[in-house]
Amino acid sequence: MSGESPNILFFFPDQHRDDWLGLNPDLPLRTPNIDHLVESGVRFTRAFCPSPLCAPSRACLASGKSYEQCAVVDNNQNYPLEQPTYYQKLNDPRLPNEGRLV
Repeated sequence: MSGESPNILFFFPDQHRDDWLGLNPDLPLRTPNIDHLVESGVRFTRAFCPSPLCAPSRACLASGKSYEQCAVVDNNQNYPLEQPTYYQKLNDPRLPNEGRLV
Protein backbone atom coordinates (compact mmCIF):
# COMPACT_ATOMS: atom_id res chain seq x y z
CA MET A 1 0.00 0.00 0.00
CA SER A 2 3.03 2.26 -0.17
CA GLY A 3 2.20 5.53 -1.89
CA GLU A 4 -1.55 5.02 -1.61
CA SER A 5 -3.83 6.61 0.93
CA PRO A 6 -5.78 4.09 3.02
CA ASN A 7 -9.50 3.76 2.51
CA ILE A 8 -11.16 4.87 5.76
CA LEU A 9 -14.83 4.78 6.65
CA PHE A 10 -15.64 6.30 10.02
CA PHE A 11 -19.11 5.07 11.03
CA PHE A 12 -20.39 7.57 13.60
CA PRO A 13 -24.18 7.29 13.93
CA ASP A 14 -26.37 8.98 16.50
CA GLN A 15 -28.25 6.76 18.93
CA HIS A 16 -26.81 3.45 17.81
CA ARG A 17 -25.93 1.08 20.62
CA ASP A 18 -22.84 -1.01 20.08
CA ASP A 19 -24.64 -4.25 20.96
CA TRP A 20 -27.52 -3.71 18.53
CA LEU A 21 -25.85 -5.46 15.63
CA GLY A 22 -26.47 -8.70 13.82
CA LEU A 23 -23.18 -9.87 15.34
CA ASN A 24 -24.94 -10.10 18.71
CA PRO A 25 -26.34 -13.65 18.89
CA ASP A 26 -28.74 -12.67 21.67
CA LEU A 27 -30.83 -10.39 19.44
CA PRO A 28 -32.84 -11.27 16.31
CA LEU A 29 -31.31 -8.50 14.19
CA ARG A 30 -30.03 -8.48 10.64
CA THR A 31 -27.39 -5.88 9.85
CA PRO A 32 -25.38 -7.54 7.05
CA ASN A 33 -23.66 -4.41 5.75
CA ILE A 34 -22.54 -3.24 9.18
CA ASP A 35 -21.51 -6.80 10.06
CA HIS A 36 -19.34 -6.95 6.94
CA LEU A 37 -17.66 -3.66 7.84
CA VAL A 38 -16.95 -4.95 11.35
CA GLU A 39 -15.55 -8.24 10.05
CA SER A 40 -13.22 -6.55 7.57
CA GLY A 41 -12.22 -3.53 9.65
CA VAL A 42 -11.68 -2.35 13.20
CA ARG A 43 -14.34 -2.30 15.88
CA PHE A 44 -13.87 -0.19 18.99
CA THR A 45 -15.64 -1.97 21.84
CA ARG A 46 -14.53 0.27 24.71
CA ALA A 47 -15.09 3.69 23.20
CA PHE A 48 -17.06 6.40 24.96
CA CYS A 49 -18.39 9.81 24.08
CA PRO A 50 -17.43 13.00 25.92
CA SER A 51 -21.00 14.33 26.06
CA PRO A 52 -24.50 12.82 25.99
CA LEU A 53 -25.44 15.53 23.48
CA CYS A 54 -24.73 15.13 19.77
CA ALA A 55 -23.19 18.49 18.84
CA PRO A 56 -20.67 18.72 21.70
CA SER A 57 -19.67 15.09 21.26
CA ARG A 58 -19.03 15.55 17.55
CA ALA A 59 -17.23 18.85 18.20
CA CYS A 60 -14.87 17.09 20.61
CA LEU A 61 -14.06 14.51 17.98
CA ALA A 62 -13.62 17.09 15.24
CA SER A 63 -11.41 19.36 17.33
CA GLY A 64 -9.51 16.72 19.27
CA LYS A 65 -10.34 18.68 22.42
CA SER A 66 -12.12 17.78 25.62
CA TYR A 67 -15.71 18.84 26.27
CA GLU A 68 -14.56 21.80 28.34
CA GLN A 69 -12.35 23.07 25.50
CA CYS A 70 -14.27 22.21 22.31
CA ALA A 71 -16.33 25.47 22.31
CA VAL A 72 -19.66 23.68 21.74
CA VAL A 73 -21.57 23.15 24.99
CA ASP A 74 -25.01 22.15 23.67
CA ASN A 75 -26.96 21.28 20.54
CA ASN A 76 -27.91 24.93 19.96
CA GLN A 77 -24.35 25.92 19.07
CA ASN A 78 -22.52 25.56 15.78
CA TYR A 79 -18.93 24.48 15.52
CA PRO A 80 -16.70 27.58 15.45
CA LEU A 81 -15.47 27.93 11.87
CA GLU A 82 -12.18 29.45 13.01
CA GLN A 83 -11.36 26.34 15.07
CA PRO A 84 -9.32 23.84 13.03
CA THR A 85 -10.56 20.28 12.79
CA TYR A 86 -8.85 16.93 12.83
CA TYR A 87 -10.54 16.22 9.49
CA GLN A 88 -8.77 19.19 7.89
CA LYS A 89 -5.49 17.83 9.20
CA LEU A 90 -6.19 14.42 7.64
CA ASN A 91 -6.69 16.06 4.27
CA ASP A 92 -3.60 18.30 4.42
CA PRO A 93 -1.76 17.83 1.09
CA ARG A 94 1.51 18.87 2.75
CA LEU A 95 1.58 15.60 4.68
CA PRO A 96 3.48 12.75 3.03
CA ASN A 97 1.32 9.91 1.71
CA GLU A 98 2.33 7.79 4.68
CA GLY A 99 0.89 10.41 7.05
CA ARG A 100 -2.23 11.37 5.13
CA LEU A 101 -5.37 9.46 5.89
CA VAL A 102 -7.68 10.71 3.16
